[in-house]
Parts: sequence; structure tokens; C-alpha cells
Amino acid sequence: MTDRTLTGLDVVRFLCDFRNGVRPKIVAAIVAAKPEDVYRPGTIAGGNGDGSVFATFVHIVDVEESWLHERLLGEGDKDGPDPARYRDIESVTAIWEAVGHDWERYLADITEHDITAPFTLGRDVSVPTWTIALHVFNHTTHHRAEIWTALTTFGEHPPELDVLDYVDPRQ
Repeated sequence: MTDRTLTGLDVVRFLCDFRNGVRPKIVAAIVAAKPEDVYRPGTIAGGNGDGSVFATFVHIVDVEESWLHERLLGEGDKDGPDPARYRDIESVTAIWEAVGHDWERYLADITEHDITAPFTLGRDVSVPTWTIALHVFNHTTHHRAEIWTALTTFGEHPPELDVLDYVDPRQ
């Protein structure tokens, strides 16, 4: 860490780096689980799609992709995840890796002024742009916890994904 004062952009970049850093562990935990558990409907109460671990995984990746490309970059709306693109764990993993790099590029190319600029959520609601990135990364954490709970219920032992372990893997 550094003694200098961190900016909002520094914090958002750190959260992106952390999310990208733990992504392989998340994927490995899903891949290590039995396929019948990963694709079992109703596993995650109130879950997305059919409530399976896989559907929640798709939801995480789709939300990260859509907030960046559709909303922040204004590349047009799509109507949810395309089943042809999000067909299996391998394809979702590849999309997530690409989206992670896209987030890194986006955050590398913007300034502190950009991240604090108003972002319009609706006709009468604007928030600083940094709150969108925070929302997306927090959203991923929320659903990752649901997946971890499901995997634990299946008898799996997913790895720790603590920020302090990311900062200092010797912990």
C-alpha cells in the first residue's frame, strides 16, 4: 500500500483488480463441483433463472458485461444473456475473463473527473459514476456468496476469497 491519499478511482480500480484476481478461484470452485449440483434448479432461493449455481454464475457475468457495455459505454441494449453465448461453464468463463479485461481498460482510460461525473439512472435520478462500478462489484460479491453457500451445502469446500488474502497471500 501507499502513504498517499487514495482517490475514488483508486478504490474502484482496486475493487476491479480484486475481483479479477479472485475470478480464477471462483471458476475453479464451480468447475470442481459435480455438474448435477451446478445445474440443479432451485439451489439458490430466490435465485436467478432456474435458481441453479450455473444460472447465478451467468447472471453475475451478464450484469458485469451489461452495466459496462450497455450503460457506461453506451453500446446499446441487449435483452438479457444470449443462451448461445452463455451455453456452458467454459463459455461463461471466457466471457467473464474478457469482461474483466474490458473493465480494466475502461478504468485505465478514465480520470477522477470521469468517475465522479453524474451518471443518469433515470429521468430524475443521477449518481456519481463510481457508484455504478461499486454497485457492479458489490453485486458480484453478493451472488458469489450465494454460490459459495450452495457449494458448501453440496459438500464442496470453496476457497477463501478475503480481500486481505488477496493483498497478502501469506495470510
